[in-house]
Amino acid sequence: ALPICVVFALIAARDRLAQGARCCIIAGVDSTVTRQLCHYYLDRRRLLSPGNSNGFSAGEAGAALLLTPARGGSGPQLQVLGMGISHETATIESGEPLRARGLTSAIREAMTEASVTMDDVSFRVTDLNGEHYKFREAMLAAVRFRYRPKKHVFEVWHPIEYLGEIGACIGPCSLAIAWHAGLKGYAPGATALCHFGSDEGDRAAAVVRFVSN
Repeated sequence: ALPICVVFALIAARDRLAQGARCCIIAGVDSTVTRQLCHYYLDRRRLLSPGNSNGFSAGEAGAALLLTPARGGSGPQLQVLGMGISHETATIESGEPLRARGLTSAIREAMTEASVTMDDVSFRVTDLNGEHYKFREAMLAAVRFRYRPKKHVFEVWHPIEYLGEIGACIGPCSLAIAWHAGLKGYAPGATALCHFGSDEGDRAAAVVRFVSN
């Protein structure tokens, strides 16, 4: 369940802030660069290698987020508008037909809470790691939402391509990337959909929006 921990943490932080806390810190640190894990994923043909293109690269990283109540006119900020959590029964090793129902449900819950549609989303920041399963799941989830084709050849960002599989860190890292993209002006738009999944079937999504002031 590690990749989706950031959304559980965001929900807990929202409750603490609503109770009067001035700020909260969410941090994630993880590594798949260990002998035990590398052998585990190699045995299951899930690690990228010269003989297997359907796999991921091991990685390790740490990231932290500082959260405060949204304040108008307080400078650049990334606002969390909505969150969603669900479960997928057709996990990567289950052998069941994948229909992306869990990820679809998490995305729908996040967008409903944020009062947005897919037309309002400019880009996605995801935990896609190079495995065909995750790309197929993300595609199936996206096509379940109606949107205007002329706008939505929208970008799908997958930081794991450059960082390696970083487990629990991908959540805070993705939000940090969305914030930095807005701050530096290279984001394709203000609103991003972040979504994550675990091998155990947990799925989570968050809708965020960069506000310049």
